[in-house]
Amino acid sequence: MKYINNNFNYVIFFYFLLSLSLLVGFYFNEDASAGGAPHDFYATWKFNVLLKENLYYALTNSRLAGATDHFPLGHLIVSLALFFTNEKDTVRLIFCILFLSIPYLFYLNLKTKFPKINSNKLLLFASLIFLLPAYRYSAIWTSDHNTASIFFLLSTLFFLRWEKEKNYNTLNLNIILNVIFLVLALY
Repeated sequence: MKYINNNFNYVIFFYFLLSLSLLVGFYFNEDASAGGAPHDFYATWKFNVLLKENLYYALTNSRLAGATDHFPLGHLIVSLALFFTNEKDTVRLIFCILFLSIPYLFYLNLKTKFPKINSNKLLLFASLIFLLPAYRYSAIWTSDHNTASIFFLLSTLFFLRWEKEKNYNTLNLNIILNVIFLVLALY
C-alpha cells in the first residue's frame, strides 16, 4: 500500500490501461450479457431514429416504433447523436467514450466523501469499475443503464458537496442540481 500511496503515475497508468481495455472490447464487440445487450441496441435502433425524426410520433406510438419499457431519456440522448452520424458503430463509439467518465465520476464522489484517504487509493478503487461485466457491455452497447449511472453519480456528487457545507437550512445550487440529476437518473 505504501507503494500505491507514493506512485500516482502508476495508478493513472492503470486507470488509462483499463480505459483502453474498454475501447479494445468495443473493437471486438465484447458482450458478457449472452447477446442481450447487442439485441437491445439493435431492437431499439428504429425507435432512436424515429425519435430524431419525429419526437411526438415516437413517444405517442412507442410500441409501434420498437421501444422498450424503459423511460425514453437514454434513447432521446442517443437520438441526439444521430444528428451527427447515422452509423451505428459511430454512435456506439461516441457513447463508449462518454461512459469512460463513470469511473472518474465515482472517484470524484469518493474523494468528496473521504477527503482524508489517499487519492491514489481512491482512483485505484474507482478504476475497478472498468472490470465489471455489466458496466463493460452497457458501455460498449450504449445501454441506458450507464446513462442513468452518470446522472446518479452527478446527483450524489452534488449531494455530498451540499452535505459537506453543513448548511441544511438553505437551498443552494448543490442541492438543486442534486435533485435535478436524481430525477434525470430516474427518467
